[in-house]
Amino acid sequence: MRLRTALLSLTLFPALFCGGAAPDGAAVIERVEGEAFIERAGGEGQTPLTPGSFAAENDVIATGTGGVVILRHRDNTTIEVQPNARFRILSVAAHRSYEIERGNVWMDFSELDAGAEVEVHSPTAIAAVRGTRFYTFEFEDEGQTIHGTCHCQGAVAFRSTADDYSSTHEQDFVVLNVGGRTVLITPEDLAPLTFWQAHAHSALPDGPIGQRATEMSPDDRELFRSIVRAKLAAL
Repeated sequence: MRLRTALLSLTLFPALFCGGAAPDGAAVIERVEGEAFIERAGGEGQTPLTPGSFAAENDVIATGTGGVVILRHRDNTTIEVQPNARFRILSVAAHRSYEIERGNVWMDFSELDAGAEVEVHSPTAIAAVRGTRFYTFEFEDEGQTIHGTCHCQGAVAFRSTADDYSSTHEQDFVVLNVGGRTVLITPEDLAPLTFWQAHAHSALPDGPIGQRATEMSPDDRELFRSIVRAKLAAL
């Protein structure tokens, strides 16, 4: 799978960059499923996304219900924008940055160029990453929106913008923001939760970053809630 996707990237990039259609640092739209659009920087309205097009600095990718977009940079950074999301490319310089305005996004930076740095802004946090794979998500539970980040692989320097929480975590940690308060879910906390153990976060059955997400069972959901409640009570 890794070889196949790498070869696909090599075939897509020359067609765009040699023709002068894509600015430096732009990402190729490798795959589009369902309803997905792009809002060009300085443009008006939305244009349907198509495979082989590009997303550049300050462009926004917007997906509808069932919409999924895979985009890939020249250094093989791979991003899966999942349904009902808004994802903005803020900067494609050596210090690259993105903003997740809404929804769930899975990102793989494991093949970053040497010295490259990436910063990802979400509604409640800023994550600084290098050579990392992580998943930023949100969900509704008992009437409130919970934002979270799963540190799937490598270290992530995480800073909450909702409170004063700041720390660097290795893989298998999950950080949640619940009502403006940050809680850290450890690998030991997650161990009994069968749906989380394989880092299966894709919205696709054959996504390039990893396995398709499994639905949380009622037992897992209640156990997860109890873990979060205990963490909040301990703050």
